[in-house]
Amino acid sequence: MRVSSKIPLVYILACDRSGSTLLDILLGSHSELWTVGEAEFLPWELKRDLYPCGCGKRLQRCPFWHPILGDLPADILETLGYFREIHGWWGIFREELTDLLRGKVSERRHPLAQRYGEANAQFFRRVFDRVQTTWKPEIRYLVDASKQPYRLFWLAQRDDFDMWVIHLVKDPRAFVYSLLRRSPHRPLSKAVRFAMRWLIQNKLSERVLQAHVPKDRRFFLRYEDLASRPGEVLSELGKWLGVQFPQDLPLRFRQIENHGVAGNPTRWKDTPIVLDEKWKTHLPKARQWLVWGLTSRLARRYGYTRTEGKKE
Repeated sequence: MRVSSKIPLVYILACDRSGSTLLDILLGSHSELWTVGEAEFLPWELKRDLYPCGCGKRLQRCPFWHPILGDLPADILETLGYFREIHGWWGIFREELTDLLRGKVSERRHPLAQRYGEANAQFFRRVFDRVQTTWKPEIRYLVDASKQPYRLFWLAQRDDFDMWVIHLVKDPRAFVYSLLRRSPHRPLSKAVRFAMRWLIQNKLSERVLQAHVPKDRRFFLRYEDLASRPGEVLSELGKWLGVQFPQDLPLRFRQIENHGVAGNPTRWKDTPIVLDEKWKTHLPKARQWLVWGLTSRLARRYGYTRTEGKKE
């Protein structure tokens, strides 16, 4: 049972296509952690109705989500998707960026940030109460894999959450390759843009962490380590969170039902954990050198090297 009025929330902070869905499913497989997937995508997924809940059923028919959605006020649901809905509106993000860099929400946007935090607090309280009363009373943490540094920044403005943040990163060359391979046209400009995206988002993530998350509530994790030695990594995460992950969990995590929203299509596939390093052979060397040249300073600090991304 809960002893604190704060909502215990494990937040996965990452760039897209960095292994966050895998991490999310693994965390949610523990008996004391419950994942909601990418919470900020919930209203978007309800509108599109393209992807099911992690359990395989439509969200409106899912036995977990259906009662929550039926009781959730429309304004709270709409507010959850604020950052997803304004995606691409440069004028708004420019202001968010300014606030984030100075570590404080502007006076003009403060009421909006407060409404956002309150709506999320009400949402997570409803989820947590339903989990503990109907599904698993032993649950100690909720997991949100929304990834966005802006979202974390606004959630941190309120005192509703007991926040634990995992900063998940991926080799910048692997990140760029994962985005380039989805596009039939791969001009040099896209490689540059994606490399800068990796650099800027990780720097912004560091900024939010340093300003708003205590050191003992931060956990740095590389996708390559998670995918190559999942058992060891889960053991380290368990010590950090104060829970114990079963040693065989990486072998059977697909058998455990979850109700995560959105994420990579691997959420619905019955596949084992495999380290994906196709970029080493599929990303042209010239592109690899270009991406490394743009990101090497931060990438080295994260433990990557120029040769094959191996840890120093």
